[in-house]
Amino acid sequence: MAELPETLSEFETSHVTQTINQPIPLGDMSSSFIITNHRLDGKNFLQWSQSVLMVIRGHGKLGYINGEIPQPNIIDPTYATWELNNSIVMAWLINSMESHISRTYLLYKTAKEMWDAVKENYSDLGNASQVFEIKLKLKDIRQGMLEVTHYYNNLKILWQELNMYYEANWGEGLEHSKFITHLNNERLYDFLAGLNRDLDEVRGRILGRTPLPAIGEAFAEVRREENRRQVMMGDNKDPKPVTTTGHRPVETSALVSRGPQFQKRGDSENTLDVRLTKSQLEALHNILETSTTHRSLAIQGTEIGEDDWHY
Repeated sequence: MAELPETLSEFETSHVTQTINQPIPLGDMSSSFIITNHRLDGKNFLQWSQSVLMVIRGHGKLGYINGEIPQPNIIDPTYATWELNNSIVMAWLINSMESHISRTYLLYKTAKEMWDAVKENYSDLGNASQVFEIKLKLKDIRQGMLEVTHYYNNLKILWQELNMYYEANWGEGLEHSKFITHLNNERLYDFLAGLNRDLDEVRGRILGRTPLPAIGEAFAEVRREENRRQVMMGDNKDPKPVTTTGHRPVETSALVSRGPQFQKRGDSENTLDVRLTKSQLEALHNILETSTTHRSLAIQGTEIGEDDWHY
């Protein structure tokens, strides 16, 4: 085996440094490059940008779109590493867009240039119309047929979107604390106003507190009340049959021997109890099967021992 030279040329040293510093791409980087289910369609920049930033930040490559990791000189030993990671981030961005949008960004050279262009074109941060639209949605949301958890999450999504549009500096210390308290109370009112009327009791308890609870605390209390009511209503909806001790079902043979008993609905004074013997039932059955007029039926009725009927 040939021995390694004791000294390396400048080119060889640079090559070795690049090889050592070059990270090994992960499996998801070298295969699909799809990092989010929120594909940019021109109307969902807020959701898309947040989901993309989470992945890029999680891989330690946020500096490639915010400028903290600038492009080095081509002769710099770290250039190959930068070029690799820059291409990975660009591929992530391209593959997280709809095709009619992504094709307009294929010729950009760096991930930062691509990110800045997308943000400029599709970001609506600071747009008053977007804030107004979210406010309208918040006003219209009601629990309705939804469970409290689903209803609350719908509100929370809109609140989070609204947070992205609030860029004003509310100060620090006491001023900031007052703003957070005000914001919590406003969202608490939104949440309580949309609850169904069957939760009026827990709504009243929450509004009667001083100071008002945090929105998360109020949601947890309402959810517990909903669960309690569902358990109780579930028992009422499916009552179990009750069997009384000492009462046995009446057998058919007993009905035959005793004859049918008819009871007229109403007061006890108007109760009619008709009892027929077995022979009377057979005679009545024969009459009903005979084709005859009403007059002849009345005549035959006197022949079956109507004096023996008991009232």
